[in-house]
This record gives sequence, structure tokens and C-alpha cells, in this order.
Amino acid sequence: MITATGLLRAVAAGLLAGVVCLGAASCGLGGRADSAPEARHHGFEVLRGKPAVLWIDWARCAEPLRDPDQALAFALSARDMGITHLGLETRDHSGVPVLGGEHRYAESATALREAAAATGLRLALVHPLFLANAAAEDPAGLVHYAEWEEEGPAVRLFRPGSDDSPGTRLSPALQDNRARELEVLGAVLGTDLDFDVLILSEAGFPALESGVEPAARRAFELWSGLSFRRWPAEVLGDAPPPNPYMAEARGELWHAWLAWRATVWKDFLGALRRTAEEHHGPDGVPPITLLVDAPYPMHLRQGVNWASPARPVTEDFGWLPRGYETTGTGHLLDGVILGLWEPGLLTREQAEDAGFAWWASLEGSAALAERYRRGESAVWSAVPVGPGGWARTAGAALEETEGLLLIGAGDLLENPEYWEELGSSRPF
Repeated sequence: MITATGLLRAVAAGLLAGVVCLGAASCGLGGRADSAPEARHHGFEVLRGKPAVLWIDWARCAEPLRDPDQALAFALSARDMGITHLGLETRDHSGVPVLGGEHRYAESATALREAAAATGLRLALVHPLFLANAAAEDPAGLVHYAEWEEEGPAVRLFRPGSDDSPGTRLSPALQDNRARELEVLGAVLGTDLDFDVLILSEAGFPALESGVEPAARRAFELWSGLSFRRWPAEVLGDAPPPNPYMAEARGELWHAWLAWRATVWKDFLGALRRTAEEHHGPDGVPPITLLVDAPYPMHLRQGVNWASPARPVTEDFGWLPRGYETTGTGHLLDGVILGLWEPGLLTREQAEDAGFAWWASLEGSAALAERYRRGESAVWSAVPVGPGGWARTAGAALEETEGLLLIGAGDLLENPEYWEELGSSRPF
């Protein structure tokens, strides 16, 4: 997950100054460019007022909340502080489904479901995308990363320290992996759980310099009609730029590669929408939201375009390839949840005074999201629980946007004083 502390300060001078175009891109999209589909507003009609969802991370919460009495006490505390929904993860960090079956977290999931029902809390489902168990997967199907060496970027396979730690991802570039993920999501959407919203996390490729595995190269070559002799230098360049989050081009095919990544993501979300409609009918699909780990300008750099296709983003970001607006996914999502990782940056002035870009603030990020979503779907905020005035940030986030996702139920369990901070400020 991208954290704002180092990165947003580094880009304060450049990526989106007001919004300033940084020069025309010379490379087109390649492949077929679909016309922008008619906008649809899916909304959150099933929710009453502004929802506040508490994300239950199984790795930290499953054991202490296995006991039904503990789960009930936790749910009561959450409800009394203004939480409206418990967000249950659909899988563990190795990608194994949790809800239903005989997973080691199943007992905790049942206890929390019963506690939610007893306290009047609703359920949301949180689905981390393309997670994998490194020990059980063919390495060829996993996301690879570029590491910089003296002679240029080299392709490496990232492996986490243990199977239960986050980080290992199936490559979205492989059609088989996308089909497999859609099958998993089909089971989630077909569950008998009564849930109000499905929250997707881990959008697209996990980092700027990820997705360089041989399978991704072949998929990019097929899409673009190009072939490479110096992969991945043709897309990433021969040396790391001083600031990878600025808008300058990298390799000579950087823009085409960026557009291909965005196209992969759009195609996946389109298939997910069709899968959801198969389970629930066109008018019965539960709201599908996307948790984004950076403000819109930074997410563009990862090849994820959650703007409306009707918004001509290439007019604002001159470094984008021509036709990039056709990769917008605003019509395929019911909402976007903005990750706010700096609790003290509530206003544009606070962000600029701290040396950040104005859009790093809650106010600026929300305004930018509204601009690029064009009212097609809701804009929420995500706030991590922790020291540094998180409760005040959560209250401001719920006031500024249409809903709230609190990340860090484990922190609330391990630090009871955080409940006191929430209770004293009564932010929502």
C-alpha cells in the first residue's frame, strides 16, 4: 500500500499543479478504443444516512473475536461509537476464502455475524483482489517487480516472509488469473450473507514497477502489436528517475504500457459487473466500491483510471496517451473510497503548509474525486486507526464525503484508549 508521507511530499511541486498539463504525449493507446459507455449511477440506496464501516482484518482480529461474548462486546462498542457496518474480509492474506467452509477464521466470522445481527449492525464485505499463496502457486503466474541494477532494470519475483503476510499477488495480466478471480468473486456475490456493499481493495497492479513478469510482457506485446529486445527498459527506462511519481515519461513505450495496464483493469471490472448481474440481475447488484490507496493523480501512474469515461482526463494531464479517457471505470463502480493516510491534512492549506500537494488533503482529494467521478458514483473516505488524531480525521472525512471506511479494527482491540479517543470526540 502506498503511504503518503514520503511520496506526496515528493510530488508536491509537480504532478498536478493546479491542474497543469505537462506536455503532449506522443504515443496513442494502441489496440481497440471503445467509445465511452453511457453513464449509470448505481448509488447506495440500500444504506441509510452516511455509512461508517469498520474493516475487520482477520490476521489480527480472528483470535480475540472467536469467543461470541467478546465479539458481542466489540460490536456493541462499535455501534455505540457510531459504526454502522462491520466489514468482513472475504479471504485471508494467502487468498483462501474465509466465509463459509472450514477455514480457521470461520468460527470468528460466525461470531461476528451473530454479534452484528444482535446489535443492529449491518455487514459489508471487503475483498482484497488477486491475493495468492506464494508457496502454492506457479511463480510464472505471480506479479514480478523491476529492481534497478547498474545496467538497468532487472525482473525479480517478490516473495514475502511468510505465506500469511500480504504482498504476493497473482498477475492481473494473465487471462487465467482474471478468470480465476472472477470465479472467486462470483462465489462471494452468490453468498447467502445479507451484505450492503462489496469493497474491493488492491486495485490493478500493486506498484509502479510491478507487472513486468514474462506473461505480462507477452500480453502487452499482443495488445500493442510491439515486440521488445530490452524488456523492461523499453517501458521503465534505463535508470530510475529522480522522482518516479512525477509525470515525465520513462522508457520510450511508457505511455503505451500505462494505457495497457489501465485497459486490463477496465476489462476486469467490466467482467465483474457482468458476473454480478448474472447473480443478482441488472437492478439487484449490491453496490461495488473500490478502495484506492492514493489520490487520483498518483493512481493514474499505476495504470488505474477510476474516473468517468466522460471526463477528458487527457486535457488535464497532458502526459497521458491520447484516448486514455476511454479506460475510465467510473461507470462500472458504485463508489470510490479515498485512502487518507495523513491524519493532520484536512484542508488544502494544511497540506501546502506541510509541503504536500494540495490534493493530498482530505478536502483536496475529495474535490478532485468529485471532479473526475462526475457524479456517477459515491465518494467515501478511508482512515486508518492509530495515534495522531485519527478520530478527528474520521469525523472530518465523514463530513466531507458520503461514507467512511475505518481501517484497523486490530488497533482498536489492542489499544483500548483509541475507543476513548473516538468516544470523547464523537465524530460520527
